[in-house]
Amino acid sequence: MINETMNDEKTIVNGGRNMMLAKRYRIIRRLGQGGMGSVWLAEDTQLDNRKVAVKMLPTILVQDERAYQQLKGEALVSLKLIHPNIVTLRAFEENKGAPFLVMDYVEGQTLSDYLARKGKLSESETVRLLKPIAAALDYAHKEKVVHRDVKPSNIIIRKDGHPFILDFGIAREIQESMTRVTGRTISGTLLYMSPEQLRGAAPAPAQDVYSFAAMVYECLKGEPPFTRGEIAYQILNEKPVPLVGGTQLNSMVMAGLAKDSADRPKGCAEVLGEKNSLADNVYKNYDSILLKRILLGIGVALSVCLISLLLWIHTHNKKKNTEQFFLCYANECYDEAAELIDKIDIRNAKVQFFVGEMYYYGFGVEEDRNIAVKWYKKAADQGYVVSQWQLGFCYYTGSGVTKSIKEAIIWFRKAADQGYANAQCALGNLYDVGRGVVRDSCEAVKWYRKAAEQGFADAQLNLGIMYYEGEGVIKNYQEASTWYHKAAVQGNMLAQYNLGTMYMDGIGVVQDDREAVKWFHRAAKQGSARAQCQLGYMYNTGRGITQDAYEAVKWYRKSAEQGYAKAQCALGFMYLKGTGVVKDDCEATNWYRKAANQGYAYGQLCLGMSYETGSGVTKDEHEAVRWYRKAAKQGEKYAQEKLKENGFEW
Repeated sequence: MINETMNDEKTIVNGGRNMMLAKRYRIIRRLGQGGMGSVWLAEDTQLDNRKVAVKMLPTILVQDERAYQQLKGEALVSLKLIHPNIVTLRAFEENKGAPFLVMDYVEGQTLSDYLARKGKLSESETVRLLKPIAAALDYAHKEKVVHRDVKPSNIIIRKDGHPFILDFGIAREIQESMTRVTGRTISGTLLYMSPEQLRGAAPAPAQDVYSFAAMVYECLKGEPPFTRGEIAYQILNEKPVPLVGGTQLNSMVMAGLAKDSADRPKGCAEVLGEKNSLADNVYKNYDSILLKRILLGIGVALSVCLISLLLWIHTHNKKKNTEQFFLCYANECYDEAAELIDKIDIRNAKVQFFVGEMYYYGFGVEEDRNIAVKWYKKAADQGYVVSQWQLGFCYYTGSGVTKSIKEAIIWFRKAADQGYANAQCALGNLYDVGRGVVRDSCEAVKWYRKAAEQGFADAQLNLGIMYYEGEGVIKNYQEASTWYHKAAVQGNMLAQYNLGTMYMDGIGVVQDDREAVKWFHRAAKQGSARAQCQLGYMYNTGRGITQDAYEAVKWYRKSAEQGYAKAQCALGFMYLKGTGVVKDDCEATNWYRKAANQGYAYGQLCLGMSYETGSGVTKDEHEAVRWYRKAAKQGEKYAQEKLKENGFEW
């Protein structure tokens, strides 16, 4: 499924110090993996590193234009939903052909997990949690949007108890699109489906009312209306067991589960016994506000003169249009934002930057990076720090302007001098490798430190490396471990691996195999091939953890399947000895060959031994010598000895 979810997910998990999606979203760590895609925590580098959730969608959808366009259309419709109890969908984008969604990140637990712990809820707690969700659904229905997949696992309860609903129309559209594309039925959320959904009817608010009622029923009873036997048949033909007690809430919930949509309450709020939906009062009418302000302005202006009135209206409208422009941009309504460009205050540096962004990425206007650079420069000249960083990036990559590392450094430095951590880390990298400047490790350390002290994880990692290698500073393993730890607790995968290695070897810290296993495990779960291999070694040897050959094989395999040669050799050895797997000489030789073909000397030695002994392959002395010679040329001493014993030169 990982290959269907991303074109190059290895790029994310092994992306080095500055892994970005669409040149905007910096990946932090994986939040989850499911059949409909993987979800990652990321930072939006263009909006003050705000935390967002990135959902990578199955790339198989891109192969079918109809499925892709329908999914994109559903996402664009969902973009307009702005409600305090809806997880806001921010963007629908692509990275190297792989589509992904960007949405607000909400830290909390699902209602499904909450119910798993508590069993069932009281009426008062049920109403408290689901009343805002009902308001959100009724609001969406007024906006002509149907959720189509209301269920407890799509409700997130923040730590302060504030509930949110997510995946408006998206999850169901992915399921249906995958079914059309693959020809396989993708499992849906049958327990909460309405009868008309099962019959294939067009989406309608009444379907959400049924699903919402089924969710309320589960909160009150501890299980959905139908859980055993032929669920689909029961939904279509049988009545659920009535809720205990004759309360008004119980009666409305049972009415919400009516087979005929016409017999159900007209909105989700009515299922909870609410006469009026909270959705009517969520947002003010902006046209009404504008009218009131204009009328007020006219009243004031009449006391002065007609010219003052006209000037006020002009200034007010420009300010209002500028505010509306920012609102449209923040909600990814780029076409509406583009229509406002000629009506806003273009002297505003923030406006200039975002207009540049629109031309750079083709948001609402035709993509033109030459024009984008002009807008970036206007804002940068006014000291707008993010624009200075972006202009430096354009010069660095030659995007929309003639490539010039010297000019890039000038703008990076301007942003860095204002304390912008991205630019400080970028300057550190340039001094570290000597690109565009004389290589100066001391200067690199200075800029890494400035960014690191602001909590920028990539800079903390790099500063740790400088202390570890003694470049630009006196070598200090203890200081290196300190900075690795700061980056590691933020989820930096390479820092986690490096910190685990230091604990394992007792370098810069007190030797502690258990602590090493902890950090290897965190990096391995993010997909670090080296950490996965090292974790396999810890399980195989019982260092810092209970010895478990089967667990060792599991982690060796994860690493080996990413192409890590050392793990491929280790997995081959496990097959050769029959440790944690059924002994299989052929499989052992296959893994040795994978490592050998990458030029890994020990893999070449092992493959030579397989040919010499006929283990897993036909015995072949010439082939054995060929692989021994490859390993010997890389300094593998045992291969050199084997060649000497048989009178061969290397």
